[in-house]
Amino acid sequence: MPARKGRGLAASNTVRIAGLGVSGSALAMFLAERGFQVEAYDPSGFYSKPCGDAVSVRPWISRLLYDLDTVITGVRRYTIMINGRKIASVEYSSDNWLIIDKHRLVHSMRRQAEKLGVRLIRGNASPPCGCTRGCFCVDARGPYAHKRSTWILTVRHILEARDRWNPEEALIDFLPEMGGLYWAFPASDDGRLVNAGAGWMGGRFESSRKLSLERSKQVLGSFEVIDEKAAPIAVFSPIRLASKGSFAVGEAAGLVMSTSGEGNRPGLESARALAESLESSEDLDEAAQYYTEKVKPLVSEARASRIGLGIALRFPGLFKRVARGLPVEFWRDYLSSRLTLEKASLYMFMLPVYL
Repeated sequence: MPARKGRGLAASNTVRIAGLGVSGSALAMFLAERGFQVEAYDPSGFYSKPCGDAVSVRPWISRLLYDLDTVITGVRRYTIMINGRKIASVEYSSDNWLIIDKHRLVHSMRRQAEKLGVRLIRGNASPPCGCTRGCFCVDARGPYAHKRSTWILTVRHILEARDRWNPEEALIDFLPEMGGLYWAFPASDDGRLVNAGAGWMGGRFESSRKLSLERSKQVLGSFEVIDEKAAPIAVFSPIRLASKGSFAVGEAAGLVMSTSGEGNRPGLESARALAESLESSEDLDEAAQYYTEKVKPLVSEARASRIGLGIALRFPGLFKRVARGLPVEFWRDYLSSRLTLEKASLYMFMLPVYL
């Protein structure tokens, strides 16, 4: 798509983006399409952050992922467990998650942004990025925008399973006493490879690695480890969208789902919302108002997710009892990333009916 001629803020401002992961690369591309002059900074020219290979389906996101040839397979069946005990099964009539090649996604968006005139600069940039008049900054540094005390360290394995995994199925096993979870979902469209991993509050690399491999043995039987990586997720980061002429997107803005670790969809959605807000605004204050309004559903979802993780950490017994009593509709909303504060409150109000 050719870049449009800049107007409003785009006509007189340069945007500096700190961080070129999913949200930063998407924002650079979206802004360049809208006529903005963009400088984007990242310390690495090679994106390799593990985890986050699943994206909740939204029509426009699906089109983007397919257009960039990043989709590996789709998931429509789920098993929900607590400490290895099955509590629910959920099935959708069509793909609910898309499993992607995240490395390819990020680099495809970077290349597209560069074609549209974005300056990709290898180096660190921390907001306010040294901005002066006619320039403003966006924080897209993911978990690295936050203190380590907000992080969960996750360990992800790519496993070659002896018995093939259903390439349309995922498993989520909550570990409430630890404040974390174990997951397993396809990493190939033929069921040969499985993405499995674990993470919880206070977990260290070796303990998370051990739990991931032990739980995978119970779930998969025998397997060969093809790849192993670790990455932080800032599950208790503050939500901060805009401040003093600067903005934040994705995980840097606190838009990560604490009880699932999902960050790709919030990163893409917030990047598009900010690009649209900046395009339609004449000044930064107006842009901040538009952006805040556009991402309200994401903020509500992120807050509901934090409350859920907080309950699991403080009251694991209550979490287990409540989770086992919730209807399948709750899990459908959770798995499709539509569980806002309002919906979660309604489910809690109706809980005596379910128990």
